[in-house]
Amino acid sequence: MVYFGGAVLCDEHMPGLWVHVSAEVRDGCLRVSGQDLGSRVEEIMGRDEYEYFMDLDMKNTDRLFALLSVGEKDPREIFIQNLAAWMVADCCVSSARTTRSSTSSRPFSGVDTR
Repeated sequence: MVYFGGAVLCDEHMPGLWVHVSAEVRDGCLRVSGQDLGSRVEEIMGRDEYEYFMDLDMKNTDRLFALLSVGEKDPREIFIQNLAAWMVADCCVSSARTTRSSTSSRPFSGVDTR
């Protein structure tokens, strides 16, 4: 079973916007969650805070880390090296694009595969 505590994937500060995305594996299940805060979020969402998440069950978490070939390596580091860069770019870029275009584009919004 894979386990790692919190890993910050994105902590982006811009005028009127703060995007924070983190990941952890607890009880064998991966959770990626994020929070956008600020006046730019309020302009789009009607309130200054927006939260989103993605949960994988134990089976799919194990499958993901098997695909990443974790082996004896630190699963947190492998996750960050292989997936976090893609997720961070997508989340942070989506947040910036969302505030400019007034359309919501959240890749992890409410996805739950349990």
